[in-house]
This record gives sequence, structure tokens and C-alpha cells, in this order.
Amino acid sequence: MVSYGVARRAYGSLLDLVFPPQCAACGAGGAWLCAACSARFRRLEPPFCARCTQPLLLAESAAPETSAPLCARCARAPLALESISAPFLMEGPVREMVHRLKYDGWRVLAGILAKALAESLARSGQRPDVLAPVPLHLSRERERGYNQASLLAHELSNLARIPVARRALLRVRPTPPQVDAPNAAAREAAVAGAFRCNDPTMRGRSVMLVDDVCTTGATLNACAVPLLAAGVAEVRGLVVAR
Repeated sequence: MVSYGVARRAYGSLLDLVFPPQCAACGAGGAWLCAACSARFRRLEPPFCARCTQPLLLAESAAPETSAPLCARCARAPLALESISAPFLMEGPVREMVHRLKYDGWRVLAGILAKALAESLARSGQRPDVLAPVPLHLSRERERGYNQASLLAHELSNLARIPVARRALLRVRPTPPQVDAPNAAAREAAVAGAFRCNDPTMRGRSVMLVDDVCTTGATLNACAVPLLAAGVAEVRGLVVAR
């Protein structure tokens, strides 16, 4: 049976022959991400929420030295996840690459972005038992032809040597695109109860949810709830951009 890594490399080589690489952010030829655009990636820097990494205004981050700064959402009602991590802010070349991967079929970008996820995971010192991509509803995945979160999770798995639990989560009903939701409350309502844990082997394990972007954390939280209800010991989230 051909491994995912071998299949991905073969697909990438074929893609390079048919469509010569061009930068996903600026269109320059020669590479899927040029050096100039790579240098413009804006990393997520403090101040940000100690739990979900939501960027904070300096005024919001003011807190006693013994207390880690929290965003208003986590201070009021913490997410079910232990934490959410992200290497970048969702702007500039990062935004262009995520959109190309998510909407334009540039699957080759998953490997580039997964390298940043692997570096972020290594810096955190975390070592989950399994990776779990945030699932699309079957109808959405058929329409798109793939799940970008699954591509990222498998590329990260190859780099970090952590297995992917492909069946840990199921999206049991279609949900409207989160980008269309007017506010955080609407995002939470849209995905509440939308996921189910169908894998009994998840009990007692630590799970790292993998996705492309986190805005309010509503989707990741909705995934964490059924995992914890199924006996998962700990759930964290890792995304490309915040």
C-alpha cells in the first residue's frame, strides 16, 4: 500500500511538471512561496491570550505579574480546549496561502504550512498522542474535493511522527461558513452539536486538533466537547493562523 508521504511527493512532482511553481502570495515564478513573501509572514507575538492566543490590545493584557493575560472570552467562559496555538497572524502572504489552499485547490501548500505547524509544536514542548483534523461535512468535502485540515494534519504527521486519528471526529450536519457569521455568538451557535466522536480508542488519549485558521475558537471548541465527552484526556488546538 502506497503511503501518504510517497503519494504526496509523486503528486507534487507531477504538479511541478504540468504547472511550474509560482508563489501563492505574489505570483512570482520558481517556488510555491518566494523568499520575499516568506519574509513578510507576520508571526503571532505577545500580547495574546495565554489560553487561546487571541491577540490582545496592550490595555487588555494589563494584569498582575502572577496572572497570565486572558482574552475577555476565556476570562468569562473558558473554552473546552486546554489551549490553541498558532505561529502566524491571518494577514498578508499567510492569508493568501491559506486561501489558495482552502478555496483554490493548491494542495501543495499544505506541506509548506505544515512545516510552520511542526516548528510551533516543537517550540511548545507538547507531544499529543494523536492529531485530529477538523472534519468537513461530507457534502462540503465532496464539493471541494478534499479537506484542507486533513492535508495539514497528514503533512504534520510526517514531520512530527505523530499519528493521525482520521475517524476521531465526524461532522454530523452541514454548517454555514463561519466567515458569514456576524459575531462570536453566532459562530458558536452555528457549530454547536455539529461534531461527534466515533472512535472509542480515543479514551484516555491526548488529542491535538489541526485546522487552517482560528477566529473565535468556536469550531475547535465544538470539536473538543464531544472528544472530552468520549473520555479523551486532553484536547488542544493547533492552527496555521490566528
